[in-house]
Amino acid sequence: MRHRQRMYALQSLYAFEQTPSRVTIESYDPFCFVSDKKMVYAEELFYGVHRNLEFIDNILNETLKEWSIERLLIVDRCILRLSIYSLYFEDHMPVSIVIDEAVELAKQYSDKKSSAFVNGILDSIAKQRNSNVAT
Repeated sequence: MRHRQRMYALQSLYAFEQTPSRVTIESYDPFCFVSDKKMVYAEELFYGVHRNLEFIDNILNETLKEWSIERLLIVDRCILRLSIYSLYFEDHMPVSIVIDEAVELAKQYSDKKSSAFVNGILDSIAKQRNSNVAT
């Protein structure tokens, strides 16, 4: 169930990247959702990413070092943003699950190299986050 909601949130983030002035999670494809209760987590993810986008992108920029966010494939950028949101704002989500979900989404929606790239970036971010929490 949560995987499906992450998938819907990812699709909505991707659609929003394509046409940011008109797309929200409600207008993306309401027929994907069986009921409003099932849409709650996807909405939480979608709007959580957008409310915290500056924070999320700062973390991503620090980790990418010689790359810019704009150079990333749009789908990879959306997967990373969604996952960084989960790492920092969903305390109940184990890091391993966040990274595994991101890798699965990358395998499903991106190119062959993206899953390893996403895994490496998120692993680095998770380690940095854990070292900051420990100090």
